Amino acid sequence: MNPTFAAMSALSIERDADIYPRALAITVNDWTMRRFLWVGLDDALKEGMDVTHSLRWINYAGNPLMRMGFPPSDMGHARSHAICKPETEKTLREGAAQFHSVSVRCGAEVTQVAQDDAGVTPTVKDLATGATGTRRVRDVLACDGGSSRTRAGLGIQLLGDTMETRWIVIDAGVKRWWPERHVPTFWSDRERPVADVALSMGNQCLEVLLGPDFVVLGVDCDPAEKLSAVEKARWEALGARFVALRSADLAAASEVDVIDIDGTLIAWLAGHGGEGWRCAPTGSSPPPVATLPCRADRPRLHPHRADPRGRFRPAGDRGRRQPDRR
Repeated sequence: MNPTFAAMSALSIERDADIYPRALAITVNDWTMRRFLWVGLDDALKEGMDVTHSLRWINYAGNPLMRMGFPPSDMGHARSHAICKPETEKTLREGAAQFHSVSVRCGAEVTQVAQDDAGVTPTVKDLATGATGTRRVRDVLACDGGSSRTRAGLGIQLLGDTMETRWIVIDAGVKRWWPERHVPTFWSDRERPVADVALSMGNQCLEVLLGPDFVVLGVDCDPAEKLSAVEKARWEALGARFVALRSADLAAASEVDVIDIDGTLIAWLAGHGGEGWRCAPTGSSPPPVATLPCRADRPRLHPHRADPRGRFRPAGDRGRRQPDRR
């Protein structure tokens, strides 16, 4: 371990005591691996990672548009690795516990940051009791994402435009790896772009753009709240059965889980008759499958895979079993 780190003390403030079970992060680069090496955790972390050696862009016809390889790294590890974030965070927490100078406080959040020339004073709130207190530190690292309260409090603005679009992020288990799984794939389509990344430890992440003509049914949502009587009758006449999508985090109505749709796990429901998918609801005793109309010319999400339905298992049924690599 780098001796500089042994002389430092650090406090990490974590809102949740439990590790978030989904892929909030999907890759790490060689700079990150270098820092893991400095604290002596690189080998332990790499056991739960897979090398990612390039990126590619492809259309739904299977025609390659662009491919970009990663140059060799001079930092002791590959240029990029795919991770399983829950496993990576578990290893990091176990590693942090080995250092007496590192403390992790769960169930708390930073509500305010004040700084001067000598240091920084964060205000920390206990989420269980509501009690607040302050700590005096030399530096603060704000690792709370794009909507960072710390960044906003310091007056640091985000520049650029924000598109009002909604994406569905799908976490899936893999039964059998496919060729070139080490290459994150971006399915290029003007209306339905998809990011397709094979994670480590038998996991996959899909990010799917929802168009403006699609209605996402929220938790326990009545379709009548989203569709007009005419639209609802049109779908029912076609044999459609409406299924509310459950929230991935029941406390956050903005997060939407998925239903299995024709084995591709694409989680949208057409609300205005534009296009639809064969919907197979989740649950221990699923009712009969309902069929929605599909555009006949719509290619499958993975045209080069013979049986996409055979690759997935429920996201909650991960375990540590590695998929068949044949």
